[in-house]
Amino acid sequence: MKKYYENRPIRAPFTAKKVKGWSDHIDDHLERSIQPNMLSYLNKQGYAVK
Repeated sequence: MKKYYENRPIRAPFTAKKVKGWSDHIDDHLERSIQPNMLSYLNKQGYAVK
C-alpha cells in the first residue's frame, strides 16, 4: 500500500504530510481516538463489570 501511494499522481488526504502504510495509518488513528475516561464511565454505567 505504501508503494502504491508513493507512485500515485494524486495523494490521499491522510498522506498529506508523509506516505504511510496501512498499519502506521491505523496506529495513528487509534492513538488519536483514545478516550481516557471511558473505563470509569463504563464502570459508572455498570457495563464494565467483570
